[in-house]
Amino acid sequence: MTAHNRIYQMAFIVEDLDIAMVRWTAMAGAGPWFVMPHFTFLEPKLRGREAAPDISIALAYSGDVMLELIRCESIAPSVFTELPPAKSSLHHVAQLTGDFDATISNFAKNGADAVFTARFT
Repeated sequence: MTAHNRIYQMAFIVEDLDIAMVRWTAMAGAGPWFVMPHFTFLEPKLRGREAAPDISIALAYSGDVMLELIRCESIAPSVFTELPPAKSSLHHVAQLTGDFDATISNFAKNGADAVFTARFT
């Protein structure tokens, strides 16, 4: 299997980053953690319209899988606040790709339209 077209990340919405980091370290040996408060997206769009999500994230690996913990810092409409809040609910999985546009097109052809897009550095 090549690095492209494989799922490499699982992301969870959490209420408390510190508690979630401790739990994931204990459950899955994840760490060390890299925390980014009020993560900044470039050109965030929710269903094609400008968006302004305000989240803090923590990233770590458990083996080859990256775990992303997401804490919503605002209740403003975003892909992170659309679903009813739940403790440690799975939010998304991420896939590596060598051709973003082709991958998005392929997902759309299979009934999975892009809900949120953004860039980051």
